[in-house]
Amino acid sequence: MNDVLDLSIVVITMNRRDQLLDALQSCMESKLPKKTEFIIIDNHSTDGTGEAIRDFFKGKEATYTYKFMQENRGVGGGRNEGFNTAKGKYVYFLDDDAVISDESKGSFFVDSIAIFKKNSSVATITTRVWDEMLGYDRPVIASRVNKVSGYDTISMFLGTSNFIRTSAFPKPLYPDFKYAFEEIIPSYLTIDKGMCNVYFPEVAIEHRPKVNKWRKGSDIAKDIICRENAGLLASKYLLYPSLFKPLIYAAFMARWFVHLRKHKGALQASLKIFKDQTTGIQIQKIKYKTVFKIFREFGFGAGV
Repeated sequence: MNDVLDLSIVVITMNRRDQLLDALQSCMESKLPKKTEFIIIDNHSTDGTGEAIRDFFKGKEATYTYKFMQENRGVGGGRNEGFNTAKGKYVYFLDDDAVISDESKGSFFVDSIAIFKKNSSVATITTRVWDEMLGYDRPVIASRVNKVSGYDTISMFLGTSNFIRTSAFPKPLYPDFKYAFEEIIPSYLTIDKGMCNVYFPEVAIEHRPKVNKWRKGSDIAKDIICRENAGLLASKYLLYPSLFKPLIYAAFMARWFVHLRKHKGALQASLKIFKDQTTGIQIQKIKYKTVFKIFREFGFGAGV
């Protein structure tokens, strides 16, 4: 199929066969544009995901592509593969352990795309994300001054559930980060181009993780916080002009002091991740005025 489609729905997965099928079923039960495709990027599953996908789409009037990766490419690599494969004017990324909420199925895709069509300055749209494990909506950082058609613009889209205007981004979409805050770079490059990231809370997904990654004191929670701290530092180290490096390093150390200093080896682990994420990576720096715009509109927390 060479024609440009309206929408590409991309889901990356690894060993979550049953949850993935629930995610795809929730999309199929939603109102979709006529020209929609599904793209499943499998980060080397060993649970029969490929066969389950073929069975799921058998007999359905749906276009789909299933790609099995020979290694775990992580979040950034998997989403890049999906974005590179997509033929849609718009791409929607959904986590494999999430579903479209029942009350949103009639409007989720069509109303989100309508925002793009109405506002050429919108590069990304984040939906509301109800997190079952956390028990509340995932937070976003909204602009203090800027709205689009009554909706908040936000500093960074949420990778769990977001729409992308394909033409607004080069390829690859993401830096080659395995996990944690890979969304910062494309989000801030959006702002640098004079476009915006929009929050659309009128439609929602339900994020249903099977494992509580945030259990206090657990090794997995420590690893996630290390990756988040390193990812924040790496993203802004790559994006910001050199003048801001002392400030972002200071913020990195402050986060380590608050969240990680009681974990043995956490500082060294974070610095190793940072080094791995930045070695050999070249990203176009954002302008000074963009950095100041981020601080002015979204506050100190978003800035560093």
